[in-house]
Amino acid sequence: MYKQLSLLIIFICSIGYSQTHKLIPIRDKDNNWGYADTAGNVIIEPKYSDVLFFSEGLGRVFSNVFGFIDESGNNVIPMNYEEASDFSEGYAAVKKYKGKYGLIDKPGNTVIDFIYDELRPVREGVTQGKRDGLMYLITTGGKEISQGYEFLAESYEGMVITYQKGLYGAINSKGEEVIPPMYLGLDNFANGYSWARRNDEMWGLIDKSGKTIIDFVYNFTKRDFLLYPDNHNNYYKTDNQAGTVKVSTIEGKFLFQVKADKVEWIRDDFFRYYDATSKMLGIVDIKGKIITPAKYSRIEKSKGSEFIVKSDNYFGLVDVTGAEVVPLINNEAWALNAGVFFSKDNIKISAQNEVGNYYWKEVPGYYQYSHKLKKIIDINNKFSNATDFGKGATLTPPGYSYIRHDSKAFTVINSEGKEFYKKPFELVYYKDSKTCKYGFANSYDYNEIIIEAIYDSTGYADEDMAAVKKDGKYGFVNVALVKEVIPPIYDAVTFFREGLCAVMKGKKWGYIDKNGTVKIDFEFDEAKIFVNGYAEARIGTDLYEVRPTGQKSRTGSTYGEIDPNAVPDFNGVKNLSESFTVYYYAYISDMYGVGNKKGTKSTDMDYDEPLIIEVSKSRVTIEGRTFTVYGSGYVNGNWEMYKFEMNNNNTTYTGIAFYPGRNRAMLFTSHGGYIIYATNSFTL
Repeated sequence: MYKQLSLLIIFICSIGYSQTHKLIPIRDKDNNWGYADTAGNVIIEPKYSDVLFFSEGLGRVFSNVFGFIDESGNNVIPMNYEEASDFSEGYAAVKKYKGKYGLIDKPGNTVIDFIYDELRPVREGVTQGKRDGLMYLITTGGKEISQGYEFLAESYEGMVITYQKGLYGAINSKGEEVIPPMYLGLDNFANGYSWARRNDEMWGLIDKSGKTIIDFVYNFTKRDFLLYPDNHNNYYKTDNQAGTVKVSTIEGKFLFQVKADKVEWIRDDFFRYYDATSKMLGIVDIKGKIITPAKYSRIEKSKGSEFIVKSDNYFGLVDVTGAEVVPLINNEAWALNAGVFFSKDNIKISAQNEVGNYYWKEVPGYYQYSHKLKKIIDINNKFSNATDFGKGATLTPPGYSYIRHDSKAFTVINSEGKEFYKKPFELVYYKDSKTCKYGFANSYDYNEIIIEAIYDSTGYADEDMAAVKKDGKYGFVNVALVKEVIPPIYDAVTFFREGLCAVMKGKKWGYIDKNGTVKIDFEFDEAKIFVNGYAEARIGTDLYEVRPTGQKSRTGSTYGEIDPNAVPDFNGVKNLSESFTVYYYAYISDMYGVGNKKGTKSTDMDYDEPLIIEVSKSRVTIEGRTFTVYGSGYVNGNWEMYKFEMNNNNTTYTGIAFYPGRNRAMLFTSHGGYIIYATNSFTL
């Protein structure tokens, strides 16, 4: 499957929302990020691994760790954080390196201590944090004002939906439980009301006190009897009688009536109505004035004041007076932040059929209608794709959209049609269906082959480096530089992180940079990727933290490749007292082939559902089966070990050991002080 390594993908992972945007993220040829103004002038030189749109006057930047800069490029909050949110209402949720989450203000002061496993951005004056498996509503001063819940939704209109033991309720912004967990479903509050679902699967409308406003008599598919718009708009009630629809407020105040079979709210004070005889849609306003007759098969809102309409399979645009400001001559229409993008002509791109082979198909090219300038902008129909950045609730700021410009570059366009940044093409891999070999093509024009299909396999690029395999050996293609930069000479590779990649030559692992230069010698029996300035590696049974300079420090040993003659050393600590619960989805590799004949390969077990392990000072419970703990302590310096299920005069026991932070574990059996069976360490 193709992967376009484009500006879009990078922005999808990193763009935050802000009301005003004087500076726009840009990237240079070396993949460094900085900022330019909307005229394209570089304001902050590209020097970061990633940047985001400014939020509340501060830009979140990343180079191994997160920090914040002002609009002059000054580092106002040091880059000390493993994770960080944008600033919201004057605060940002941040995570310390290998630590927990806390809340900081704009000067960088800690206002909520770093004690939470999760922490959300501030919304409506409060935040939400998770610790010990439960979520709490917290003030910006760090006070927990609610009891713990299994889940909390974001705050809307001072109300937070709660979830506890399979049921939904709500608390207010003071943490007071105003609606106990009693519903199977509960929507976010909008204009004071929320849809609720009882245990009989029927829906009704309640207010913030939990009072029933509309009886629980509607199933989900018939809830459109009540028009419930986006948050912070009014609810409307419709009454259908003999081809006439009456529309009133939820409180019962009559607004208008129209000859139609159905009325639906679109936005603001406008509704679309459906005529069953013609099977067409029209637009009516809140006073009952017909804006357009029922002559369209589709009516949708745009990001401006216009409406996208469709008739006879063609799209156009009408304004609030009903005038067709863009004629219905277009194949497609998209409502984006920078305007509405239409297509009349088609261009050729690659697509994949059911059996995985690629073929050419025609897709639209786009031109822009600016909802700001109220006119069509002539961009010569050069664009082959158009979209807004976004991930979940994080959207592109008003007035900016991303488009693919002919076959040569991506660009960002504003609501006046100005293209202020372009990014030249990269490579994307393709598979030759005849030879089953892989090659690379222009990511914006798949018809342009750059590297012929000569590789046995390849994959997605990380940090612009795509691993390729040829004749049993591995190398790398740099998709940004558009060429093979490291020939296939390695027996195994991982992937690039922080400019380095672990590669194996013979039976030893080392690290190379993007030019193929060996930066850390081949001395390891196992090596992992770099994360936050270090990588984990192993020599024999010794574990190390390795720095990019090659400096390494021993951190302990691993039972993944443990010496069967090693005797566990509890280092004087006989009883660990903390209680905790861990879950894992993992492969457990039986390194000694238990259950297999001697000399056969080990057994792998894959769990689709997480195994649950509960640990306390005296008991270990695995999937409901409880064992008595006969001893616990630290082994190899930092692993937490619990031994249980003693037998044979206490000479044989089963045990479990947890890596520091409990993100890895291993199971083992010991006899006479020696390990006779162990799993490779599995990830929790």
